[in-house]
Amino acid sequence: MQNVIYKAETGEGLKIKLPLPATAKNGSPTTYGPSGLRVIPQTDVATALLRSIGKAPQGLKNGEASCVLPGITLVLDLGTLPPGTQGGQAIYREPDGDLTLTKTSDFLGYALPVAQPRGGWGVGIPANTAPPA
Repeated sequence: MQNVIYKAETGEGLKIKLPLPATAKNGSPTTYGPSGLRVIPQTDVATALLRSIGKAPQGLKNGEASCVLPGITLVLDLGTLPPGTQGGQAIYREPDGDLTLTKTSDFLGYALPVAQPRGGWGVGIPANTAPPA
């Protein structure tokens, strides 16, 4: 596929860095974004304090943690996402093919940040599961 941004090399799920609240704990499932995408931090959230004592996870900015996204194995470039898109938000496709944040019959996946230098948003495609309620 030409539009693959990231793909998981194992069945565990995609591993990417995400901004999480400082209260998120390594190994404890939490949610990301307004649609409640379930993620599992694999590191502590990087903070200025951890950085000052040399214990901030390498490559993370303050407020970020490396996370596993169970059930999401691909992030695709589906073009420009709708205005107002937030990380972790459910993305749907209208019958005419336009992407929308409004719940319609065709749930595609979740908006996920794409690392620099590319930047922007991709859509994390979950395993064949029901859309969020």
